[in-house]
Amino acid sequence: MSFDPVPRSSSPPSARNRSLVSKFTDRFSNRTRNVSEFYIQLDEPYKTYFSGELVKGCVVLKVVKPIRITHLVLCLHGYVKVYKTTVAPGDVSDASGFLGPGRGKRNGEYLGNGFATLFEDEVVLCGDGRLVEGIYKFQFEMVFPACRLPSSITFERGTISYMLTSTLTRPTTISPTISCDKRIMLLETIDVAPLPVPKARIISLEPIIRRSKARSKTKSASREQITHSSTVAEPVANGIENKPPLSPVPSELSNSSCMSNSTQSFQIISEPNSAKSVSLANDDSLSSNTPSAERTITATTELSRPGGVPGDVLPVKITIQHTKPIRSPNGIIITLYRQGRIDYHPAIPVGYTEKGKKPVFEDYYPKSRTGLGGLSFGATRSSSVFRKDLTQIFAPLIVDPVTLMATVKTSIRIPEDTFPTITHVPGGMISFRYYLEVVMDLRGKLAGQDRFIPRLNMVTGSSS
Repeated sequence: MSFDPVPRSSSPPSARNRSLVSKFTDRFSNRTRNVSEFYIQLDEPYKTYFSGELVKGCVVLKVVKPIRITHLVLCLHGYVKVYKTTVAPGDVSDASGFLGPGRGKRNGEYLGNGFATLFEDEVVLCGDGRLVEGIYKFQFEMVFPACRLPSSITFERGTISYMLTSTLTRPTTISPTISCDKRIMLLETIDVAPLPVPKARIISLEPIIRRSKARSKTKSASREQITHSSTVAEPVANGIENKPPLSPVPSELSNSSCMSNSTQSFQIISEPNSAKSVSLANDDSLSSNTPSAERTITATTELSRPGGVPGDVLPVKITIQHTKPIRSPNGIIITLYRQGRIDYHPAIPVGYTEKGKKPVFEDYYPKSRTGLGGLSFGATRSSSVFRKDLTQIFAPLIVDPVTLMATVKTSIRIPEDTFPTITHVPGGMISFRYYLEVVMDLRGKLAGQDRFIPRLNMVTGSSS
């Protein structure tokens, strides 16, 4: 019988398992990396740049073990990417759009699948050599092209980005390159002063007279024989012509609405042969003897400024020539909205087209092995258009009963977080435009509806 005077604590099975795994992982974890830090540092990291401006900074490289490199390059480039489906903000890939070093200075080109480059400019910061332990800072100065470039933007269906990408190349076969990138914000320079003032938009609603449809006469063969055989017609009692009886129900010639060149038509059509039109002749002054010019409703919208910057106020003037006096507290609705458009397959050639060669375009439906290229059995489109309302105001519409005119002067404010108009993208892959929409209640139908009553601070219009 043996006795151990020194008690020994038994190790738990989990500790034994960890020690067994550590025998295989220690040889990998203890291996030191040659480069521990590699990033781009800007002199003005929070600055928003414009076309033609200079970008200054340095590439920081911390070497913990001597390393031999082939070269260290820096590339300033911009690209456009359109996603085929909607991508959530958290699911956007971190791809920098860099096509690799050694491309030099290039202009923009379309590369297919909704991807296009805007420009590329590359410089060499360090050549072939050996770097010992230490912290290295390579200063650089890059210049944006002086041409007109679209503003930076990232949303659910695409991105317009500008990046600084640095690439370190080593003379090895396993992972020969190491890259780091830095995103730069660019804002397009738009001068609204030389832009022409937009023309006044005029819409007119004119009454259109509908012609009655010819009724088909269906008679049986026996009735036709009786009609042709009778030679003497019966006298009309009391000298009254044989006319169809009148009915209180509106006939086909009664008042109706018809479409015009505006969004909706609010006109009333009256005809002399209609029973209902006779009863409304005194109320609306739309009898058959009134000329059509006097029954025309005309609305004119004028915008005195061609554009503005975030925070500006756009004055709007609306003039209405009506046919009757109306009062609508919320008769005018003005909306400032942004319309975006994306195109996954733009109509521009793929790659660079050499002189004398035919440009190559991308097939929307790639050819298959069966040769059925270009066939589609669905309603898929390469372009999409979407709208977002930014600001909306209400104004009263009161027509003077004497002059039958109304002049409304109001203004709408551009939100502070509005980005500039984007139109200079190759092939129109991404575009954002701003529009002003004016809706007028020309019949006064919104006067008794409470859902259109806004808050007090939203009513900025005045009428006279």
